Amino acid sequence: MDFFFVEYRDPLVGLIILTILVFVVAVANYIWKIFANKDEEQKLEKFIKKFEMDNAHKELLRNSSLSFGNLSFLAEIFTKSGEFEKATQIYLIALEKCKDKQEREFIFLSLAKVYFKAGFLERAKEVLLQALKLRP
Repeated sequence: MDFFFVEYRDPLVGLIILTILVFVVAVANYIWKIFANKDEEQKLEKFIKKFEMDNAHKELLRNSSLSFGNLSFLAEIFTKSGEFEKATQIYLIALEKCKDKQEREFIFLSLAKVYFKAGFLERAKEVLLQALKLRP
């Protein structure tokens, strides 16, 4: 048995084992980076698809024949749930669709409230000024 352990006392064997360990760690790190990059790319693709879905939803809302009340209700739900970006998008779509002066005024006031809740005070001020232009 002493013959077996004699080789491990040789400094050259220790250097070889150290070199092999460093090589194994380097290869493992390289493989881990490859899988991490693939995972990062997949997450980025999912993130981009999320915005593509939002654009598809915008186009669907623009092309649909939803009434002013339905769009207003939908935007109000998004406002209450804290999704201010979606609420502003729906209000802007409703603003494009409506022709009545009272509806436009209501949309401007609701949009100003959403901007105020989201913390965009300057935008809220601009929207309120547009509402005042409709009915001074």
